[in-house]
Amino acid sequence: MKKILLIIAFSLLGFTLTTQSILAKEIEEGIEFEVKYFETYEELQEYKASKEEISIAPYQTRLNYHFGATSFSNYVDVRNGFAFYNLSSADIESLDRKSYEIRIYDSQDNYVGKAVSPAVSGWIHTDFTVLPRGKSYKLRFYNPGSGTMRLVQGDIRYY
Repeated sequence: MKKILLIIAFSLLGFTLTTQSILAKEIEEGIEFEVKYFETYEELQEYKASKEEISIAPYQTRLNYHFGATSFSNYVDVRNGFAFYNLSSADIESLDRKSYEIRIYDSQDNYVGKAVSPAVSGWIHTDFTVLPRGKSYKLRFYNPGSGTMRLVQGDIRYY
């Protein structure tokens, strides 16, 4: 009888450990955000005009942070690690035909997810509205390859 109880206990323990490691892997991997690519700024604007806007309360104002040219060989934090409240979207123009990542962290520096750009020059649009509202998020541009990544400019929208 004791052997049966021991076998059941170890089975449950093994299931619990397996479940916890799966959950840890999901947390580690985070959300993979969709990226849309556009060759020109005009194509990006046409897409945004055709897309339904998110309804926001009349007292809320859409805020925009514009950044100019930047380059990085490893990573660079957007606005020196500023946490954007209710992060909405990002439009970024790259000069290099290399892939880069936009990594998202919560205000406590916990990894949330990433958006991976295609290895092309031009504009990308990433929608972050799947993130829970009422929270702040930090963005980091990360170069998974070698050499230096050059971005021309970009806009981060938040509320």
